[in-house]
Amino acid sequence: MEQVRECGSNKVNTGISKCPLVPEYIKAIILAEVGVKLPVEMTLENMEKAFHADRPNRMYGVKEIVEYAPNGGDAQTSATGYGPNEVTGYAAYTAALTLMKFDAGFRANIMRLKDVPMQAWYVDKNGIIWGERAADGTCKGIDLSGLYISGQDFPASGTKANNVINLMYNDVEKAWMNPMQVMTSFDVLSVADGLRFVDVVKKTGSENEYCVLDHYDKLNVGKYFSTGLAEVACWKGVTAVEYVQGSGTFKLTPKESASPMLAAPSVLQENGVTGIEQWA
Repeated sequence: MEQVRECGSNKVNTGISKCPLVPEYIKAIILAEVGVKLPVEMTLENMEKAFHADRPNRMYGVKEIVEYAPNGGDAQTSATGYGPNEVTGYAAYTAALTLMKFDAGFRANIMRLKDVPMQAWYVDKNGIIWGERAADGTCKGIDLSGLYISGQDFPASGTKANNVINLMYNDVEKAWMNPMQVMTSFDVLSVADGLRFVDVVKKTGSENEYCVLDHYDKLNVGKYFSTGLAEVACWKGVTAVEYVQGSGTFKLTPKESASPMLAAPSVLQENGVTGIEQWA
């Protein structure tokens, strides 16, 4: 049989859902390298694991977003001679999302992603995940041609310092033609946190006391993980660990010729420690 062509309009309808799923304010985004998928079984535990997975399979949560501003995506038209205007495509589209708080470390990390192929999902205030329908019927992230940081480093009169993350769509027409949503029965926003780099530093004047410090602002975060990080399973190169009450430090007994290090985030998460990764 000869190939038969069908007009694209045969696959168009203009009805509205009897109960439209209306997007609410975007509160977070989920970033991941191209090819990474949402968990097959969407549970709170599996999502938390995804945010602590080993690279390159990790998902990166970004919150809390307080403003969303679309730029571009307008229809492009042209006319030949005295003919009518015709649609030739859609302009490039960038979504600018303002975060509630400025953080220099966050800015530094986003700048490292400028050459990495990434995808992005949106999470609205109802916990609905918005993405793009993949060929296999799953909800993939929207492919990005790149992302960058903007905003201002320091406050000015009437304006606080702020970070704005900008998502440049790879193909806005494809993304808008293949929308897909995932509705969850748990609070996605509660686990959609990005990890924070920390350093393990020996306390001055001490033989075996170590601090766990934020890599960027040097905040001692040990007291926030006093119970979890007091377990040997959360460390590499140590035979014993003890939290020093009131000091925010840990007494570590290193293995011979070993430097104490935190375990991988995937291991930390399994042992109840979330949100950190040692800078290496």
